[in-house]
Order: sequence, then C-alpha cells, then structure tokens
Amino acid sequence: NIGMEIAGNFQYQQEKTKNGHPVWIREGYSIYAAYQSLYLFLHAADGDNPWYWAITLDSKMNDDDSIIAICSPGEDNLDQLLIDPSLCPSWGVLDVDEFTGVVDFLESDMNITEGICNVTDNYFCLSSDQSALAGLSGTYRLIYDDQPIWLREWDNCDTHPGIFAFENFEFYLLDPMDGWIVARCYVGDLNLNFMTAQDYYDHFAFNPHLCKDWETIVDGTLDDGLTQSDQTVTLDTGVECYQPFCRDSTYSPDNLCFGQNSIMHSFLEGEYEATGNTGKKKGTKEYKRTEQLYYDGEQIDVYLYWYGEINERYEWWIIAADDMETADRQNYSTVYGYSACAVMNPSRCRLWHFYWSGATSDPGSWHADDQFYMAEGACYVDPDANDTAMIYSDDYEYLCIDIDEEFIKDNNLDFNMTNVFKGAYKINRTQTKFSENTPYWIKSPNGCHDEETYIYYDEFYEYWQIGTELHVETYLVCFSDTAHPDL
Repeated sequence: NIGMEIAGNFQYQQEKTKNGHPVWIREGYSIYAAYQSLYLFLHAADGDNPWYWAITLDSKMNDDDSIIAICSPGEDNLDQLLIDPSLCPSWGVLDVDEFTGVVDFLESDMNITEGICNVTDNYFCLSSDQSALAGLSGTYRLIYDDQPIWLREWDNCDTHPGIFAFENFEFYLLDPMDGWIVARCYVGDLNLNFMTAQDYYDHFAFNPHLCKDWETIVDGTLDDGLTQSDQTVTLDTGVECYQPFCRDSTYSPDNLCFGQNSIMHSFLEGEYEATGNTGKKKGTKEYKRTEQLYYDGEQIDVYLYWYGEINERYEWWIIAADDMETADRQNYSTVYGYSACAVMNPSRCRLWHFYWSGATSDPGSWHADDQFYMAEGACYVDPDANDTAMIYSDDYEYLCIDIDEEFIKDNNLDFNMTNVFKGAYKINRTQTKFSENTPYWIKSPNGCHDEETYIYYDEFYEYWQIGTELHVETYLVCFSDTAHPDL
C-alpha cells in the first residue's frame, strides 16, 4: 500500500524534460514530510542498465537518495514503457528497515492511470472560540476517499498547512512545522464490543463530526503538550469557512509598523522602512527596522523580506538578522519570525510564527502568534512616553516564591523544579547587561539547591524571567506586561 507521500495527481510539464523525456509533477501541499512536491521522470540508470521511471523529492531529479518509488520495467513492451509510465507493470516503493536501516524498494499495489484522481465532497469548517488553534482554523477537505486525511485550504495570504487525520481511535489536527498536535478528539474503543474493527473504522474514520470531546492547544503556550478541554469547537460538515478576500497586487508600502506580539519577541516591534533593494524573482521589497536593536553591547539590524526571492522552497516572509543579499550569499539567515504568505504586501499576511527556545535541551519551536499585527505606514509615537527607571520601595527588598505542591499532585503535573525556585530572594539594585535600568533578585544556594537563582527583567525582550543564570535562556517566563515581578 502507498500513502499520502506518493498518491495524487501528477501533471504533465509541457516545458520541462529530463534525459530527453517528459516530466510529471505532483504539486505538494507543504514542504513537510509526506506532503512535498514529487517529480516523475525517466531515469537513465547511469547508462549501465535499462532506463526506468522513478518518483523523487528532488526538483532537479539528480539525487538518487531522494527517490521514493521506481518502476520495474520487465521485458515486455519496453519501447512503449519508455514513453508512457502508466504502462509500468510493477512499482517498487521505498522501504527503510527501522532496525537495520537497510534500504529497499518493495513491490506494491501502486499503479498509474491516465486522468484525474477521484475528488471527494467530504469537507468541513473547523473553528474554536476558546483556542486560536495555532492559526489553523479553516476549511479542511478530504483528498482521497480511502484515507481519512483532510488538508487545510489556503490562499496566498495564508499558506500555512494544517493536517487533520484519524488514527488509533483519535481525530487530531497537526501543525506539521513543529509536529505539534493543535487539537484532538478521542472517540474511544468501547464500541468495539458491538461491532467489528472494520465496521468501527468505517463508522468513525470519515465522520469527524461524530466526535464531541475535543481538547485544543492553549493559546500562547510554549509547551507542545499543553491542551485543555474545549466545548467551543465547531466542526460543520459540508460547510466552507468564511475567509476574508486575499488582496494582492504589485503595490507594496514603503513603511510598515509591527504591533502587539505575544510570543516573547516584542523587541521586533517598531517601524520598518523599505531599503530600496528588491528581489530578482518577484520584485518584493526588502525592509529594515528604522531603529537598531542594542543587545549585549552590539547594535543589531533587523530585516523583513520575502525569502522566496532567494529560495523557492520557502516562499515565506521572514523577519531576519541578515539582509536579503547576505542571506542569498551564505544560503541561510537567523530568522526570528515567518509568515507562510506569498503576496507582495506583507501587511496582508494573516498569520505569523515566532521562534522560542528555553534553557533546557529542547531545540525550540515556532509558535503561532494570534495577537501579532502589521500595518502599512509609520508607527504612532506617544509624546508622553516615559523611559524613567522604575524605583522599587523597601517593600521589594525581598521577594518570596512558594510552590503549591498539593495542586501539582492533584493535577498529576510533571514538575520537578520546586527546589530551584522556592525560597526568599534579596534585591540587588545594581544593573546587569540584560536588565539595564531594572534591579534583580537573588536566592542564595541552600541545602535543597546548590546554585544561585535569579528573578530578573530582560529589557531587550521585555519580560520577567527566573533562572540559574542572568541570561536570556531561562526556566520560567512571565507573560504579563508589568513593571513588578510579583504582579
């Protein structure tokens, strides 16, 4: 059997050939895993063996390690087979032994036929009042009538993929960028007592509206496992969600204002101005933040541009540390945020993701920010804004952190850092390279924990945090916009 990684419509490419023969492309749904674009071409077999048809992930069709299926041509009708891949008598599909790592192409029931694959009328509108669903609410459509996998529909203002599927008695909504489960609903297996496994599968697998007990991701969470019961989820079958019209044109503004940001990147807020540089493919403008960032003694520029100008794989607007020319030359850039969006004017992109990594070994993740906005024009400057340093009274000479261990136990929470945080913290009114105008508090080592622990405010990122170092990567972060750590 084959799955989503190969199935689909392969379109003949009139102006594209390989080894002097035609090429067919299955346009991918996303750049991730089983949903990438595929290329069907005639492989020259390095001139040693008969040529054969192959399906690859490599857009240049040169890397044999990217081939995921090959045709075993046999001896009959070889001349015709070299012209028409639908005549292939047997296809071998890539298989990698999970224990030995041995790679082989196993015989499969895959076949290629002329025409268009069957299109289903199974679709629904998914939304929640409680959760923003990491920006993945929308219309989902079943692609193949024999696989319970629905794909999120998109337009050029929002090309973020969403995968909705049924597996192991559970419906789930997957964000393929991080592999996070955004929503899930377990239908249970109790009914197996009253029907066969196949009847049970047929009853539920293609009818997600039958599932009622949903859990959805908590907005703004940095924890990929943090979901909670959500009775506000609506899944309306046969209904397409309302979607604002995606306006696109050759127009793009000279100035942009970045507004509210909820995922730890408020330092990116501010005004961005066109640099005068434009991309060579689509002609999109490059922007630069009008005020440099100051961090750890260095002045830092921040840029905004459409990465699709230099890399066809990532047709995203990105907020980056390097300008477009530098990123193109070195083939990468440090990226703070991105929007999977392909319009000329980035203020029309609907959803932005920002990167966060804490002090643990977790490599970090990209988080959808439903509060972030970008507007055309210059930012408003408050004439009454006050940058005076905050003065803390003697009441703040000590702060105390306590842990509700009974709550942790009652809710079966996995929390083993009580000794790190719990205790009294004494103020240090000197400044650090991170806190600038704000003092910090220190808990000295004790019999329960042998390191100093700090409560401090990071002026650059504009949030309070608690950790064992005065460093941007930390253990606890406060999302509240307040000058007082106890609030």
